[in-house]
Amino acid sequence: LRMRSFFAGALTVLILLSIGVAIGFAFRGRAGPPEYFQFVSPPEWLRKHVITVEKKEEKRTKPPEIEEEKEEIDNSIVTLTTRILTASTQTIRYSLRLYSGPPKKCKGPRDPLKKPKSPIEEWFTKEMFEDLFPFANLGWGPDRCFPYSYEAFSIAARYFPEFGTTSSNKVYSSSENHRRDLAAFFAHAVQETGENNAGLYLGGRSDDEAADCFYRGGFYNWFEGGPTSSFLDPKAPGYAPENGDKCLMGGRYCAESAELNHFFGCYKEKDESEKNTTDRVYTGCYFGRGAIQISYNYNYGMFQDWLHEQVGIDVDLLTSPNLVMTKLDPPLAVMASLWFYMTPQPPKPAMHDIVMGDWNSGEKNAEAGYSGPIFGPTSLIINNECNGEDVSNPGGPGESRRIKAFKWFCRYFEVPAGDDRMLTCKDMPVKLDMIPQKMSYQPDWSTTWKQTACECAPANYGGMIPYFDPDFYPARFVALNGLNKQRCEDSVYANPKIMDSDFAPLAVYFSIGAGCILVAAVMNKLREKRSRLDQYADMPEMVKEPLRSSSSLKRSVLRSMAVDDVTSSSHSISLQDIFSSRQAHEYLTVRISDSDTDEIPGLYSAKTHDSNSE
Repeated sequence: LRMRSFFAGALTVLILLSIGVAIGFAFRGRAGPPEYFQFVSPPEWLRKHVITVEKKEEKRTKPPEIEEEKEEIDNSIVTLTTRILTASTQTIRYSLRLYSGPPKKCKGPRDPLKKPKSPIEEWFTKEMFEDLFPFANLGWGPDRCFPYSYEAFSIAARYFPEFGTTSSNKVYSSSENHRRDLAAFFAHAVQETGENNAGLYLGGRSDDEAADCFYRGGFYNWFEGGPTSSFLDPKAPGYAPENGDKCLMGGRYCAESAELNHFFGCYKEKDESEKNTTDRVYTGCYFGRGAIQISYNYNYGMFQDWLHEQVGIDVDLLTSPNLVMTKLDPPLAVMASLWFYMTPQPPKPAMHDIVMGDWNSGEKNAEAGYSGPIFGPTSLIINNECNGEDVSNPGGPGESRRIKAFKWFCRYFEVPAGDDRMLTCKDMPVKLDMIPQKMSYQPDWSTTWKQTACECAPANYGGMIPYFDPDFYPARFVALNGLNKQRCEDSVYANPKIMDSDFAPLAVYFSIGAGCILVAAVMNKLREKRSRLDQYADMPEMVKEPLRSSSSLKRSVLRSMAVDDVTSSSHSISLQDIFSSRQAHEYLTVRISDSDTDEIPGLYSAKTHDSNSE
């Protein structure tokens, strides 16, 4: 028995070892970074402007050590001290490259309209862009064949003449305003598409050293939730710009209503081959794309309309939203984000206008200091964030990261960031969506019932066609009101169902509700009158007779008197005199006790208003 037990145990161990070896062989090579992760040394331009790497020929037997390299960047704006982990012959970067790299040949960003150069290009150079964003495009750095490059940024800026070129306040100089504008845009890009590697604050680096690396991580991701986006097909998770053509159900981001479906209807093609609905892929996907992640069908649609109406470029983004990442003529990945940054959507002003101080914050906000060229409310616009800045570094995501990034870029550009309290919207008394104003053009419900041409008028609620109140928005947007009004009226004729928008039923329901309240009030009055008639019917004839005189019932109460124990008909004449007197009650309250006779056991009245009698 002992021998049998021993051999059985040994056989079991051998079987388990065999299974373990088989599993290890089957999954060999799959531990650690996948094939698309590469440990590489910085490119040549990064060696020149950011860090210097020295290869070590000798092999080390002892554990890797942290070695200090202190070298100033060949750039007068900022000095970066780097710490490099050197082990054996490899220099390990803190940023990992994904995908197989940019294509060897491409046409690169192009401007089909040949716009003149922006004044930004006179001071914001390619070397500065590549110094600021060395790990853009999933770690490969700025590249003309990828969505983010200096060429793409420069071309996109030409389509927004006010970006980084205007100075509409006297709080800061023109040069400071121009650089603060770029700092604000880049700060939001760090939060939305940055690498945001908190591990950079470990390893003995000072906060300044870590920050110089951390905030250089902007323009890293292409898609929302990247670099491996859960919105995308696991077979194409976001390692190439083309991966965004299809998405899973969670990436649809399709908002629907009668009004939205008319203006910005979603493209709803899906792959029915998958039996499991969670694995089905769709082509109408409106999740976040671009430097600051525009999302939802209405934003894609409004950007598409802007390209058509204001620029003269036709692109069907509602059918093919991933063109935002793949189209380079012009480069839409940066243009879409600049459009969102530069364009107000009532009741929210443009982020650019807030940073420039060209906005109306309302009386209460102005009294609290929230006016002029500040940064705080921009976080409220982009993602409704008002949690303030974290004390620790790098802190959490959201508004805190936007604030810290804005401060860092302002230091880089050597301009003031402003009062710390105004960098957050945390203490803003009245949030932007609560400031009363006209917001959109809607069918004029006060005239739709008339036999006249349909008209649109400014409404107090939001919609797809904005109305720019002259008291709240710059003149360049107020000038668009005429065109927007015409678009609204055209839409009524093009699609009469637009009259059944979300707000039309509300008006109908309100009218029905008001009518019901009115009917209920009338019925209540009728019930009260019927109750009084029933009381009158139950009164003895001795009381009914004087009450039949309508004139006596309409007179004001000038005098009253007390009559006690009316027990005989001999008092009926005096009672009639009381009721018919010109100085009588408008009505009398009588209390009738149970009695088989017509006599009144008791009659009670209030005290007189005349102090001379009761």
